Amino acid sequence: MNFSPPDPGLPGSVIDYPVDDMTITVQADLTAGQLCSVLSRHRQQLPIDAATDDQTVGELVIHDVAGPRQYGCGTLRDYVIGIEALDGHGRRFHAGGRVVKNVAGYDLCRLLVGSRGLLGTVTAVTLKVRPLPPATAILTAALADIRQLTAALDRLNTSATTPVILDVVSGTAAARLFGTAFPEHVSASATHVAAAAHLVIGFEGPADACRWQLSTVTTELAPFSTHQQPVLHPTGSADWCRTAQVAAAPGDDTAWLGRLTVLPSKVPAALEKAAAMGCEIFGRAGNGVLFLCPSAGQNVSESAAFQALQSLFAAHAGSWQMLKGDPAFNTPSTPKVQQLSAALQQALATPASA
Repeated sequence: MNFSPPDPGLPGSVIDYPVDDMTITVQADLTAGQLCSVLSRHRQQLPIDAATDDQTVGELVIHDVAGPRQYGCGTLRDYVIGIEALDGHGRRFHAGGRVVKNVAGYDLCRLLVGSRGLLGTVTAVTLKVRPLPPATAILTAALADIRQLTAALDRLNTSATTPVILDVVSGTAAARLFGTAFPEHVSASATHVAAAAHLVIGFEGPADACRWQLSTVTTELAPFSTHQQPVLHPTGSADWCRTAQVAAAPGDDTAWLGRLTVLPSKVPAALEKAAAMGCEIFGRAGNGVLFLCPSAGQNVSESAAFQALQSLFAAHAGSWQMLKGDPAFNTPSTPKVQQLSAALQQALATPASA
């Protein structure tokens, strides 16, 4: 694989960056902050939301890190088009390439993304990138009860707008998260705690398009919401994505943190059950990826949360993963998936025949 000489002004971990091709090849140790800095010089971006600038590209890839923008932009599996990695015996192998339409052979890129390092050690990655949007905008909408949340989500499913962010935040979590992300734009008052849920809806594109989408969604959600607040600050979207990602990572201030994955249609039910047991919940309303932890002052166990929510991911229609706490409550993979996973790891660990 031939690469063009690197730009002397780029970090050493940038292997190749043909700007006009909108791809970039980097070593796995390049940090998210460095990658963002390099891409922003040319008005480009990788629309993946890292919790901190210190996370490396390798860490993002092996954990398939995504965030609020995954609703409209997808996950890393949609952007990794080439990978270099080492197997368990230190043998280097490659998958994919520098062009988006490289479809030869097995799609090992998607297999390695999110593999948590169990199938190999990623050393370099080729990513396709996107243009930076000219403008972004955020709208928060407070819903008085779960019935109104369900109606609002149903209305958004038929909206002419195209959000890149469709998040939901329980009333007890809203004051904390909004107070961090939008301290000057959204009041963290008691009215937010009184609401059953809040939607965070984000748009990006030309400024006129963002304004039209904000106006349209405001009108569409008016029958269901008790309060709406637009956030037009240039960093509003980035501030929300960073805040949401930090909150979704285990911290010292929470007894336990769980990741609940359900069908998007089950999101309102998940919020209702979480509130009934004294838990905060927030996450991707449009993707069904939610994060759950005890509310301040509430003594809720992992066992109680698992039992209360179990019906939402029964029959393998979802999953429960402990990000902090007792891993015994993680939902197991199906026997078939466990069998295939074991066979694949064994094959990768077996030395090639002479």
